[in-house]
Amino acid sequence: ASAVAVDASGSIYVADSAKGVIQRLSGSCALGIAGPPATSQPSGLAFDSQGSLYIADASRGVIWQSVPAAAPPDEKPTPSFGYNGIRGAAPVPWIQPYGEPPLPAYAPGIVPGELLSIRGVCLGPFASVTPAFDADGKLPVSAGGVQITANGTPVPLIYVSSGEILAVAPYELDGFSNSTWVLTYAGANASKYVSVQAAAPAMFTQNGASSGPAVVLNEDGSPNLRTNPVTKGKQAAFFVTGIGQTSPPGVDGLVAQPPLPQSRLIVQVAIAGQAAEVLFAGPAPGFVGLSQVNVRVPADMAGQGALPVGISAGSFSGTQTNVTIWIAP
Repeated sequence: ASAVAVDASGSIYVADSAKGVIQRLSGSCALGIAGPPATSQPSGLAFDSQGSLYIADASRGVIWQSVPAAAPPDEKPTPSFGYNGIRGAAPVPWIQPYGEPPLPAYAPGIVPGELLSIRGVCLGPFASVTPAFDADGKLPVSAGGVQITANGTPVPLIYVSSGEILAVAPYELDGFSNSTWVLTYAGANASKYVSVQAAAPAMFTQNGASSGPAVVLNEDGSPNLRTNPVTKGKQAAFFVTGIGQTSPPGVDGLVAQPPLPQSRLIVQVAIAGQAAEVLFAGPAPGFVGLSQVNVRVPADMAGQGALPVGISAGSFSGTQTNVTIWIAP
């Protein structure tokens, strides 16, 4: 974008010099095109008091005058998923496929029961909505005028906004290799085709990146930090997502509470390449879509400080690198 202007009704106009168009975003979150000719290169925008839009055209050395039509009061939004817009909420590096010319990088497939980050434009209301659990301790499947289905199954919603939605992948996706997602907002629809896999384990990190210190609680419940490392032989709890279906099978949107189910797949954790005993792997108490993996740090392990951690679930290994835990001498 090379320039931005706002009209009297609050619609936002953006000069897209790469495409040679003016994009309009109305108050109802409807995207549209508002001139100038496609061969121009808009580089500046301004409205006058009469509602005329003036467009600086760098490619032709002229200024265009236009009177854009006002956005209809009943105009529907135009929701659209972003590229790789439905993916696990834990930070993972995108996968770069081999090929010539290079193909676009992509995110791992989504996992039943996984905490998801759904991104795009006009997905929901500009003012974010965080719905409450119902009387049965379940998340709603409708919030802020937004509903989502995956292969026809309603998706539990945690947080809804125009640019991002936090949700939980339905356990009913277990056994599928692909899924069709449909979002409905204010009478408008958007759909996306997303791959599914049994697991894609990923740890949450303190810095929100795909590498760095993991979000870990030491055995006493205190956060694992440089200044508060875990002692060898003691327990540590990692917070992850993407470890797959549980046993007994999970219930969509239900807050985790005792007796807790456990991961159906065998979860393994290695610290500095040495296997740590996994004591529990399953839903984190009090949460939905978040998993907890409790391990015992090997008492005889070598090394100290920030040591690398790896995780796997069944035959699926995590793709994160340089995720660490602080270990005391």
